Amino acid sequence: MSDEVKRGIDQTLRHALDVAATPPQQRSEEPVPRWTLKRLVRWVKETFAIDCSRETLRKLLKELGFSWKKARKLLNKANPEQRVAFLKTLEKLLDDALHERCLVVYLDEAHVHLDTDEGYGWSICGQRFWVSSSSLA
Repeated sequence: MSDEVKRGIDQTLRHALDVAATPPQQRSEEPVPRWTLKRLVRWVKETFAIDCSRETLRKLLKELGFSWKKARKLLNKANPEQRVAFLKTLEKLLDDALHERCLVVYLDEAHVHLDTDEGYGWSICGQRFWVSSSSLA
């Protein structure tokens, strides 16, 4: 493959890794789906008009310093103003519950099933593959 194609693949994957690790509140764009070999074959064909196999791309990605690995969730920092407002509301609710003016039911699921699916993808060898939590809290 030409140097132009290699550069294009390298830049595209590195950009996707940067976007995936950026908290949703700070992103200017949505993250692209994980780059699988199947998606990459299609992208190379559409972008550079080159037919190549998954194995060719796998070897190229290894040559460029990428490896297939499990992603790790990167937790986001909460918005301090929202947290202060929530604590004020919670304080009043807890006071009302203490004096039997209301009933408080507490469920702690902490977006376990709604948050980021770590999954697998191509990442830089020797570095963690971070995927930012999709939680905005």
